[in-house]
Amino acid sequence: MDTRQLQIPPPKNWQDFEDLIQALFKAIWNDPLAQKNGRSGQPQHGVDVFGSPAHRYGVHHGVQCKGKDQAFGAPATLAELRDELAKAEQFEPSLEQWIYATTAPVDQALQAEARRLSAERATKGQFTVTALGWQEIEQLLCEHPKVLAQFYPGQAFDVPALLTSLKAIAASASPQPVSGSVDWAPVRFDPRRDLGPALLGRALGPADAAACPRLSEADLAVAELEVGYAVRLVGEPGSGKSICAYQAAETLAAQGWNVVRLTDPRAAPSALDAGPGKTLFLIDDAHLTSASLLRQAEDAAGSDRLLLSTHSAQGQDPVARGAIAIDRARAVRTIAAALRRDSTLAAVVRRLDNHVGDGIGDEDLQYRIDAAETAAEYPWQFCFILGGGWRRAEQSATNARLAGADLVLAAAAVRQLASRDARPELAELQEISRAAGIGDEASACAVAWLCEERLLIGPGDLRCPHQRFASVVLFKILEGQTSEGQAQIGAMLRHVLASPIYPLAGISVLLGEVRSGSGGRRWAHLAPPDALAPLIARCWKSVADAERGAAALIFATLEGFLPNWPTALLEGREDKVADWLSQPTGGSAYGLARLLHALWRDEAAAERVLHRADACAMARAISSVTSEDAFELGELASAVRPLADNVWARTYRSSLDHQALRQLAAKWPSEQPLFRLINLCKAVVWADESLGLDMVEAFLPQAQAELANDPVESFHELQDVAWHVLRVFDPLGAYAKRYPPGPRHRALAGQMLSRLDPIELARRLSAARLREFQQVSFLLAFARIARPRLFRAALAALDWARLSETIGDRWDRLPHDAEVLLGVAYDDGRNRAAIEAVVAANLHRITSLPARIAMVAPAAAETYFDQGGLIAIGAGDHVEWLFGAAVIAHWAERRPDQVERLLEPSLQSVAKALSRAHLSFYDEAGVFLQILQAHAPGVLQRVLDSICVETAAVGWLAALKGKAATQQAAAVLVEAGLARTDAAGDLARRLRKQFPRASRPT
Repeated sequence: MDTRQLQIPPPKNWQDFEDLIQALFKAIWNDPLAQKNGRSGQPQHGVDVFGSPAHRYGVHHGVQCKGKDQAFGAPATLAELRDELAKAEQFEPSLEQWIYATTAPVDQALQAEARRLSAERATKGQFTVTALGWQEIEQLLCEHPKVLAQFYPGQAFDVPALLTSLKAIAASASPQPVSGSVDWAPVRFDPRRDLGPALLGRALGPADAAACPRLSEADLAVAELEVGYAVRLVGEPGSGKSICAYQAAETLAAQGWNVVRLTDPRAAPSALDAGPGKTLFLIDDAHLTSASLLRQAEDAAGSDRLLLSTHSAQGQDPVARGAIAIDRARAVRTIAAALRRDSTLAAVVRRLDNHVGDGIGDEDLQYRIDAAETAAEYPWQFCFILGGGWRRAEQSATNARLAGADLVLAAAAVRQLASRDARPELAELQEISRAAGIGDEASACAVAWLCEERLLIGPGDLRCPHQRFASVVLFKILEGQTSEGQAQIGAMLRHVLASPIYPLAGISVLLGEVRSGSGGRRWAHLAPPDALAPLIARCWKSVADAERGAAALIFATLEGFLPNWPTALLEGREDKVADWLSQPTGGSAYGLARLLHALWRDEAAAERVLHRADACAMARAISSVTSEDAFELGELASAVRPLADNVWARTYRSSLDHQALRQLAAKWPSEQPLFRLINLCKAVVWADESLGLDMVEAFLPQAQAELANDPVESFHELQDVAWHVLRVFDPLGAYAKRYPPGPRHRALAGQMLSRLDPIELARRLSAARLREFQQVSFLLAFARIARPRLFRAALAALDWARLSETIGDRWDRLPHDAEVLLGVAYDDGRNRAAIEAVVAANLHRITSLPARIAMVAPAAAETYFDQGGLIAIGAGDHVEWLFGAAVIAHWAERRPDQVERLLEPSLQSVAKALSRAHLSFYDEAGVFLQILQAHAPGVLQRVLDSICVETAAVGWLAALKGKAATQQAAAVLVEAGLARTDAAGDLARRLRKQFPRASRPT
């Protein structure tokens, strides 16, 4: 029977009628982006559904849905038609055609009035009018069987074109695919692949079924196939339905079933030759298959011929009765849980993103999984985040440029950053794109392509897959543009910055990204000062605490945009900022702190603002801190600089509430991270050292318990207490001279480690991951001073073999933190033999031996050198001055004839460093140069042969004007150059004449 002979009942309620009309006109207009107009309760201006036919995205058609007759109430009337038409006149942008669709029967008078109105309006250049009764809607449904199948699954299969193409199912009790069939292909699950294709976002097939975490819907599909013989898997694009189908198919294949797949779901498949055995027929993307043919095949399925099909549907599309819907949110959770247990995952992820792993500076894999689970709404988006899709942003930008979609992708990225990752509507992206001169039709086509390529999440969510991707791809797009294209992106940026609809917190993120730039380039010129004026005016009007904090962050960021910052910004506004500072809260404190820190680069401006603030009010606010906002108010307290000896600072210090702050530290909630409290302590100790130490003493029991439970991870939080509050651990020597620790500092440091058992500590340290070696080194260095016995006992019990294996292949180029750990252990003479042994055991792995390791394992270094290995004293323009000096001294004593060969690979690095204009390159060079002059003067002359005299002249002059250490380095160079007859000699003689005393080595 032809579907046109069917009696299709109207939907039972107006909501279902609107859903049906939206789906139907998506198909009629061929517009997947057709949308409902607003939501229930909002004015809709005579339009319930709107879209753009045939991808003409600059043109809009609209439909007004009216449920009538016995199902919904009164019949459709001419008055109602005219009334809704008047409302449709208010729809923006104006329509090209308006359709009045009703569930009432066809009414000749209504149709005639619609034709009259349409003809009359066409002569005036106004949109045309069409009236559709239920019979016309029935005809349209029959012409679009996919929509009919969605809403009337019982009607959609009754079509005269029966399943001749699937005769294998209808005619045979035991079908089996024949190799080489045009329509059906055998499915093979071997050879199997790992997760790499999934993480790259590639289309997945049967070879990926085992590697991908199994979705629960796969088991449900198998169970229902065993009972009902035919199953539909329905889900949104990217929800995992295809891989779920292959997982179910693999289960059946393991049970002896043959599995075949329809090669083209859009074409009617031909008959199959039958063979022995049981067969599962698989149709992926069956939403492209004729609904009637599919239903006929499902009816023919039986105990030895099963049919499994997958269907794409958007979030609001109805699911056919009996289908298994893929829950994308549950799929994401399932994938995340399974991958946390997958021991092979790390290697796969590192192939795509070598910033993930256990190495130093790497992002922890479990953290990346957590981040992906939190942010992703689809399995493919989870894979994108897990695999660091932003690392491939350059290729994405190139692909988008070739497709003509790069500027619209830039618009989406700008908008995503500014909106704090909120979902946009197509109209919003089109508005931003229009600022760059891109028409609505062009931007809509670009959006469709970007969704198809998964550079945007999908038609219902026009964001980039991750905010990090949005940031990176924006700059990759900018880098690939002509000046004209960059100007277009600048226009979009300025449009967003001037718009009041984006939160100030999001604008601050966007400005920060633009200021930071990429690839050594800055893009602040895209937002010139005049374009920032509306934003600045908006910021000054901020009232709410969070808005003030965001405004302050923006003001701090504008240092990179305004040439006369902060003068132009603060002129006439200093009292306003002072008022904000006098009323800090957790919502505003962080932004105010960043602004105040930035202002200190112009001390006069910072003092003018700060001294107008109410010192007592600020101190009271900081004293009233809670565990939730301790970090933010600690940041503000650190920006105050309370050590100054003036009335404002003394008032601030005296107004701090000692009892409240001590009580906060003593009763710190165990569920709150300690770093928040520690940040506050760091600030308080500089205002009132005794109070800061009181706070440390108050939370000491909790710190002791945390360290005993997990010494490595806990010290990562507590190291700031050891370093900046107690100042016992001072790796950079920042406090040693001016602020050395006193007896109380040392006593508190010792108490902090008092609950650690050395054997258990050694076990925990030995099990540390490579990325934790810095914490291990810092904890040992702290213990060496705070509890020397603990330090020695823990070192003696370290499992060096385990630590060596943790380094593993990284011995090839030993990471800095591993060097530091070996150096810290070397400080205890009783461990030197063990260190020497572990280095010697790994010489075969080492490509170049760092100077520090050559110093702590000298015998192993000599063996390595004799085997032709390289001792790395310098690389690039970096030289290990101190460790290099120690190595040269050792070689000069034991192997004086080999010093030149030792230094040969590092000569150019030494010459580059001594050619630098910046003073810092000469801070530690003095001892090295003295030893070099004493033991290898010929090598020093060869260094002088290679220096760049022009830049060296600036650096040597600065060094001679600097402190004693830099003077000593420059003096050796001048002395060594006096006898030369080249430009280096001329420089040496000029400097000796200019600095007769400072240029003489001591």
